[in-house]
Amino acid sequence: MFVVLLMLAHLMRHISPNSGWKERLEQLLEKYPSVPLMGMGFTENWNAHPVWTGKG
Repeated sequence: MFVVLLMLAHLMRHISPNSGWKERLEQLLEKYPSVPLMGMGFTENWNAHPVWTGKG
């Protein structure tokens, strides 16, 4: 799942750079901390990934 979300983040940055999609997803994940992120391929510091931050 995480790889798919990285691809979506990359595409959204190019298609709709002013979208709040990433921020809304981060808020959703914060709202439900019991969601097993590691089981979906998220790394420990997933939100620092270069593609996620826009630096990669």
